[in-house]
Amino acid sequence: MDNLQQLDHCHLTEPEQIGSLLQELCRRQVPISLRLDNSDLYSASTVLAVDLPTQRLQLDASAAQAVNACLARGMAVHVHAQLDKVDVRFILSGLDASRLDQDNSFSAAFPARLLHMQRRELYRLSTPLSRWPECRITLADEGERQVSLRVADIGPGGMALIHDLAPQHLGIGQNLQQCLLQLPDGPTLSIDIRICNDRPITGNDGRTLRRTGVAFDNLAHSTQNHLSRYIFALDRMRNARRQGNT
Repeated sequence: MDNLQQLDHCHLTEPEQIGSLLQELCRRQVPISLRLDNSDLYSASTVLAVDLPTQRLQLDASAAQAVNACLARGMAVHVHAQLDKVDVRFILSGLDASRLDQDNSFSAAFPARLLHMQRRELYRLSTPLSRWPECRITLADEGERQVSLRVADIGPGGMALIHDLAPQHLGIGQNLQQCLLQLPDGPTLSIDIRICNDRPITGNDGRTLRRTGVAFDNLAHSTQNHLSRYIFALDRMRNARRQGNT
């Protein structure tokens, strides 16, 4: 298996996912680098705007006209950034220079795919299908509607959520505060989460669902203790099943 095949699971290909991550780069004004294909020419930039309906983005151009001229002539431009210490890479199929004289910016179509090198730093355990935890979140773009999502696995650093929401509701890089995590036979915990990855899956009934990986942010000490006890109980149950004691 070559390197590209090994990284297939890290690629975003849905325009909604790509647009959501580009919006985070724009909102946080994350520095990005532009490199002309087959060249050592680099230029620093930022994402100035993202238009989801037209699937286009606007990029800050260089102060050097010669650099802009080279970038404008290129058939492909490689883009690299880091969002929450995670590499983001994609290739733009050329830059539109029609706005250079107006506001010194380029525009471009969304990339066909985007590499988001998310790494899970801590282990997670699958939750029982009979009694899984649920996480209640608020959808700010739908009049503060609350929805409960199934927790498929959980660990000290985060969890995976299974749901049928549209991709734009849980965009990569988005932060959700005061979510409510209900543990079986345990308390309801108020947690802040950050969306790290998202992909479509097929449920047992053939429906298309989504699996969204989230990281915990700034957990209170008491919340960490409750999580640790639940994870320990899951691990003990899993070991007992392996040994044939249940």
